[in-house]
Amino acid sequence: VESGKSGALVDNGDGTYQYTFAKDISTDAAVKYDPTLTHLVGFEIRGTAPANSPTYQFQPSTGATTGIMTRAIVDDQTCLNCHKGIAAHGGARTAAQYCAVCHNPSSYDASTGNTLDFKVMFHKIHMGANLPSVTAGGSYYIAGYMNYVSDYSTINFPSGDLRTCSMCHNESDKNSPDTVGWRNNPGMEPCGSCHDDVDFVNGKNHLGGVTNAQCATCHGPNSTIVTGSTYKGTLKVADVHVIPELDFQQKIQYQILSVKNTAPGQFPVINFKIVDPTNGNKAWNVLSDEPFTHCNPATDVSLANIGLAIAWSTTDYTNLGSGTTSEAAQPIQIPVTCAATPPAAVGDGSFTVTSTTAVPSGTAGSAGVMLQGHPAHEFGTANTAWFPDGQGTNREIPIPQMNAMFWAGITDSTAVPRRTVVDVAKCNGCHYQLNGHGNNRVDSVQMCATCHNPDATDVVARTAAGITWANPDPTDKLGEQTIDLKVLIHAVHAAPDLANFAPTATKYVVYHRGMPNSYYTDTPFPTPVGSGGSTPTINDCTTCHTNDANGNPTYYPPDPSSSTALATTFNTNSNGPPQGQKAMSAAVAACGACHVTSSAQNHMQQNGGSTRNNPATKDANSQVQSQESCAVCHGQGAIADVAVVHKLSSFPD
Repeated sequence: VESGKSGALVDNGDGTYQYTFAKDISTDAAVKYDPTLTHLVGFEIRGTAPANSPTYQFQPSTGATTGIMTRAIVDDQTCLNCHKGIAAHGGARTAAQYCAVCHNPSSYDASTGNTLDFKVMFHKIHMGANLPSVTAGGSYYIAGYMNYVSDYSTINFPSGDLRTCSMCHNESDKNSPDTVGWRNNPGMEPCGSCHDDVDFVNGKNHLGGVTNAQCATCHGPNSTIVTGSTYKGTLKVADVHVIPELDFQQKIQYQILSVKNTAPGQFPVINFKIVDPTNGNKAWNVLSDEPFTHCNPATDVSLANIGLAIAWSTTDYTNLGSGTTSEAAQPIQIPVTCAATPPAAVGDGSFTVTSTTAVPSGTAGSAGVMLQGHPAHEFGTANTAWFPDGQGTNREIPIPQMNAMFWAGITDSTAVPRRTVVDVAKCNGCHYQLNGHGNNRVDSVQMCATCHNPDATDVVARTAAGITWANPDPTDKLGEQTIDLKVLIHAVHAAPDLANFAPTATKYVVYHRGMPNSYYTDTPFPTPVGSGGSTPTINDCTTCHTNDANGNPTYYPPDPSSSTALATTFNTNSNGPPQGQKAMSAAVAACGACHVTSSAQNHMQQNGGSTRNNPATKDANSQVQSQESCAVCHGQGAIADVAVVHKLSSFPD
């Protein structure tokens, strides 16, 4: 490492420069010089505007830059899918290849003794709270420059499953052709970084006395060692990291073929099919095929739980008149598997069900119809390594499957889909596969919005837990909390940061099935790599938001004259039914979930918004009795444009 003043820096006069190192690396006594090996030089600049840190790989003996050994294992883009920036050690180091120059097998933290080797340190950071050493009561931290401590013991990987190696090792990325090494070149250092309760020398939790040269014998791509304890049957790295339910998921696809009788007063009739894309789209028989017949709660660990749902209206769901009482403002639910009245086979592999609840009179617009939930598959009692303890001899597990959506007109002659606000592919950049409620709601934000609608609250679950406005939750001091998607998603992702920056603000706590979920303590929104957690990117709306049908970003406040002004959120003063309760206005509901300080809430009120502390009455058409003027200042091109005040141009695309 040399500064520009150490060697000879020459201005070539054409916008390029040449630097000659003061050190002659061919004479280093500690490191043997071999000009046939691949070398890498990196460059950084400090004290000016943020800049990239490029690298250059070459073979000194020939000058070749191609056809030589490379080590492109992780592409910067895989980091940016979550972190929205790499800015380590003061912001001057911005690329994974450059990081690896220093974070090599010889580097370590002098304070803790922990290695700083890239392949070890980054595995351990992302494992965080799930490291065996941490779950056993230990901790994992690095004491960096000036002994600044970064404790990673509370980090939870956002995919929800630590076997999702492809989130970083993306083999389809042309910029990381060597990433296949994660499964082809097993070694004690990378494997032991996650499995840190293994002692390869002394034989703890593994055969002892092994060397890296021996790892491929059992775990390499050509290994034929078979075991009965893994889903794929071998000890290959690729096999033992398979997620069985996601592998089986490829065999199932939901399809809604038609929806009829959706006018007010009619009983909807839905025709659907479930097919196997890996077998020529052959139809599954949902009445008799194994994944759909696990229905006995006394013997089946996981029950098949597939159903249809009908929600209205797509302008903004309220589901008034659906008749559901288990949760507030939920769609009509129609069971498919394990149903008292099974679906009727049509004869072409499809099935038909008829709703026992009619579309309520007076309902207008369009409806969203969903095929949701999961089958359950028996993988066999021999394959036990990845099953939870205590499941006995039954090994069914729920198979997550992408929900199917279908739009049907109620009074609209042509069905109108609900507007698109976020892109699920962006969610999956961090989460791998968006999955909620026990594998029932998968990879469909549109599906989430039908239940997490402006009229939905956790009132039923709070009541079941004995929580009322007279006996509120001890943390958020509320008797009821909205679960509207635009509030919930903002609040969940922002909560840990808000706990630090606005400690006196109302915490976000949601009850489900009588139990509270306190989101304010969970893992913070990913920061830029190297920021030390001090610069959260929660202000980067583009992490989730996409463009609408007209090409406009969906993070702008709604125009009061548009239909989206109907998107309001209940926040009640009693544990009564939805009708006649109070509401927060549309922009307040979304923006106020992050901007929680009293000054921010007062600002919203002063500009036509209705907040939790000053709720407005809501009429029968879901129109809040106030009119926000947020778009005047915060709209596209306005004086305080959201994109400007959130500094969206500072984040990489």
